[in-house]
Amino acid sequence: MELEKFQRERLHFPALEGSIYFNAASFGLVPDYVLKATEENNRQRCYHQNIGVNGKSQYAMLEEVRPVFARLINARPEDIAYGLSSSQMYGILTSNLDIRPGDNVVMADNAFITTPFTFNAREPDGLEVRMAKTENECISARELCSYADEHTRVIAVNHVESSCGYRTDMEYIGNFCRERGIIFAVDAVQSCGVMEVDVEKMKIDFLVGTDYKWLCHFRGVGFAYIRKELREKLPCRCAGWGGDIDRFNTAKRHWDPHPDARRYELGGFNNIGIYCVSLVIEHYLSLGKKDVQEYTLGLTNYCYEKAAASGIVDIAYPYDEENRSQIVVLRVPGKYELSTEKLQGFGVYAAVDGGPNSAHGGIGQDYTIRLGLHYFLNYGDIDRLFSAIEACCS
Repeated sequence: MELEKFQRERLHFPALEGSIYFNAASFGLVPDYVLKATEENNRQRCYHQNIGVNGKSQYAMLEEVRPVFARLINARPEDIAYGLSSSQMYGILTSNLDIRPGDNVVMADNAFITTPFTFNAREPDGLEVRMAKTENECISARELCSYADEHTRVIAVNHVESSCGYRTDMEYIGNFCRERGIIFAVDAVQSCGVMEVDVEKMKIDFLVGTDYKWLCHFRGVGFAYIRKELREKLPCRCAGWGGDIDRFNTAKRHWDPHPDARRYELGGFNNIGIYCVSLVIEHYLSLGKKDVQEYTLGLTNYCYEKAAASGIVDIAYPYDEENRSQIVVLRVPGKYELSTEKLQGFGVYAAVDGGPNSAHGGIGQDYTIRLGLHYFLNYGDIDRLFSAIEACCS
């Protein structure tokens, strides 16, 4: 693997000049080429009233980059739908799913709130939201599937858990669901753009993602993958002009849903946002999916090594290598005086939570630091982080 390509990519992130940024699990850094494209689009709109994007009509652009989004997760372009957030896109499944009294959905009890909330909305229709108990903020794929029965309609998984970085064995769950006719729904917000996602290999039926974390955009783009076989059974109870087969025919008075995933698009697209996210995806693809995952997991493993050698820091949620991701949570004893602001004094941007005086709580009274290890970081950045923590605690 050529490491120099990651250093070259780093140059597109001017915020890293003089400081280090570990908060990609909350908000990713925006690269210079995204800023340039956004500014040029706004300039064209402001001075010339040009509503196109990058020299094309806004709707021609949407179709031109749909295959880019598809390549991100090894899907087909016709399986991709655009929206404004991952939460909105999750509603494609939960709002349109036919629920029979006694049906249930299975998920981990620590799943990021988008997942339980979107299914909670269907509880008045008789859906049971079945929470699988985790230990050390994780549950194995096998144990999660053991909560399913003949009434399970959906197993809903966060590919990478936001709070702890646990990476789930997607292929096990995908095979389990496919064999039993259960819908496999995945929130890939904390994985798309760094961890490999392959909807075919993982046998995913439904997936949502967003832009502002690992795909390095400002905010305002969500997308969904809806497998063809699922679409054929999933009605569309919320319609907009964007989902019509003839979306520009304003003389129509009857909605005819598009045959592919575009039927779930309502309208009012974030056109420049979608275009800019496609640029980030192309950069990611040019680095190589496997290489990006290998590189970022190398950073993760290095954090484990640094913690093992430290007399102050340890790993809050230690996992086996096959379940590690690019999110790592560090733990520092609460007897020290550590804060986000103190780390920033060393040019290190990493959010410190918990501690003895924190309203947020933590692991006991300890501090926790959730690291987002993006491919724009390097091993020297991790050295600098650990040095900063130890200096703050000395």
